[in-house]
Amino acid sequence: MYTIRPFDFVSDADYEQVAALDLAVWPDDPSLASEWKKSDELRPKGIYYRRWLAENGNGHAVGQITVHEPWWSPEAGKFQFDLRVHPDCAGNGMYRDLYEWMVAAVSAEIELKKLISSTRENFTEYRTMLESVGFTVVMRYPRSQLDLTTFDPGQYDNVVQQVRAGNISIVTLPELQKRHEDWLIRLEDMSWEIEQDVPYHDEKVRTPLEQFAKMFEYENCAPESWHIAVDNATEHYVGVSNLWLSLGNPDKIYTGLTGVRRAYRRRGIATALKALSLAWAQQTGATKVETDNEENNPMYQLNMQLGFKPLPADLDYKLELNYENPTI
Repeated sequence: MYTIRPFDFVSDADYEQVAALDLAVWPDDPSLASEWKKSDELRPKGIYYRRWLAENGNGHAVGQITVHEPWWSPEAGKFQFDLRVHPDCAGNGMYRDLYEWMVAAVSAEIELKKLISSTRENFTEYRTMLESVGFTVVMRYPRSQLDLTTFDPGQYDNVVQQVRAGNISIVTLPELQKRHEDWLIRLEDMSWEIEQDVPYHDEKVRTPLEQFAKMFEYENCAPESWHIAVDNATEHYVGVSNLWLSLGNPDKIYTGLTGVRRAYRRRGIATALKALSLAWAQQTGATKVETDNEENNPMYQLNMQLGFKPLPADLDYKLELNYENPTI
């Protein structure tokens, strides 16, 4: 048996609870309590955002519900949610119970029209629950991983040299910050153009500059891993690749955004950026880099060419709600 209560966003103990639950559910991708807290602090203000804990009789979290408006793709009545159930409680219908409780709780506060959630294709219990209440897969993101212990970035030196010979410089973020006072504005402008070509199942909106800037306040942000391609003739930012640390598992590093402005593609810039970022990753002592890409995204094929190996994919699910029975 368990009870559900609101999460206390000022309680260190509650953050330790969600971090411990996260470790139990995703042992290969743990997050620290401090990361959860920082993420909550940096999220956009004024959006609908709720979290609840399901606790057993000993006061230990055995489940967690988080639901919020997706600020990167807002739409009236659309919400994204995440459910976590401790493996010790798996297989007893708890995912369905938490889902139905969440729908009832949120519907009492605000109108629901659409729900989205993500999971991994080998996480069968969550997938089964979602599909049993009517969710369908709207996007698949194959994950892949690179073994840094065998990766040789030197094999791409010729690509890097070719890019630089085309009057393109590749600099790290700290170098860029010294080069241009308005680096943040330029970087956001390039990132937005690139982001528009990153596949997604709904329309995306541009992140305000002040929210974009908060990205660099995250604990796992590694400015030295950011490599930016700059057109020396115009000082135009034309490409980027960045990495993110795993504070809970220092053996692993995650990729962030890699992309090139449309007018500068087919010149090897993305390959050069990735190679330099991966060379930096080796220097940290990590042994693997993990990423995911929508299955039709050309970046997935680039990762395969670099030596990444496929892993179980991530899946985005969506449900248009039926108001007569909001669980189906």
